[in-house]
Formats: sequence, C-alpha cells, structure tokens
Amino acid sequence: MLLVVEDNPEDLEQIARELRKRYGEDYQIVCESSTEAGMRRLRECEAADKDVALVLAAQWVPQMTGAEFLARARHVYPGAKRALFVSQGDSSIREPLLRSTALGEIDYYVVKPWRSPDEAFHRIVTEFLDEWTSVHRPGFVALRVVGERWSARSHEIRDLWSRSRVPI
Repeated sequence: MLLVVEDNPEDLEQIARELRKRYGEDYQIVCESSTEAGMRRLRECEAADKDVALVLAAQWVPQMTGAEFLARARHVYPGAKRALFVSQGDSSIREPLLRSTALGEIDYYVVKPWRSPDEAFHRIVTEFLDEWTSVHRPGFVALRVVGERWSARSHEIRDLWSRSRVPI
C-alpha cells in the first residue's frame, strides 16, 4: 500500500492521479485528508497484517505536522519508506525537513507533482519502492554473504556487490 496524507483537495487529487496511473496495478493507493485519518488507516493495516511500502505526507496539515505524522508512522510501520511532501518554492519547510531527516523520522522529501507525468516525482517514488521491495519482497538472490552481520568486512563485501547491482 502507498499512503498519502494531504489536506489540500486539488493537490491530493493530482497526487492520487499520478500514483494510480503509474503504480495502481501493483499497489493499493490510499489517500487521506488528515493525519488522524492517516494514522487510523495505518492502524487498520497493521491489524490486518497488510504491507505498507510508502507513506507520503504534506508538512502543513491540521492536527499535527507531516513530519510529526511520519515520525509516528515509523513506530507503526518501521520498514515503510517515509517522505515529506514539499511544495515548489516553500522555504518554510527547510527546518522541519532537516530536523526530521537528521533524527531518522523521514527518509527523504518529494516535491509535489505539478504536471502529468511528473518524472522527477516518479523517479523518487520508484527509488523508494525499489528499496522497499528489495528488503520486503526479495526475488532472485545471486549470492549470500556469510559472516557477522555488523562486521566491517561483511559490510564491505555487501556494499561492493550491491553497488554492482548484484542481488544479495
């Protein structure tokens, strides 16, 4: 599932259209207009044992900011990718964006799509989904690294193969 939280109806419609057109075959696209409804939806998915791949939230929504919402979403779905929506030219987002990223509450930010198709928007969403899928839906594995999970040498070997795009 991809969850979107945005209180502006026009923006929400544009985002939903872009996501459904590109990802609707493979993912359930759920759009909520408040953080309260978004959190309720996450709890329902958790109770039903559904996968949530990506959570996108606008910063300036009622009840709590998007950054606060994404921090709470992290506790419900720690494996889901989390991104803060940014409007083109919104300089007020800088401080919450830097803070949330530094604290690990969000993974990145996404500029709201403003045309269709918005390939810059889709590039980031696709990268998130690719990262999520590689962890939660692994397919073919070319090799397996055997070693201590956190050892420097194991990390070095995994890093080398992943940079070479070899599935491990």
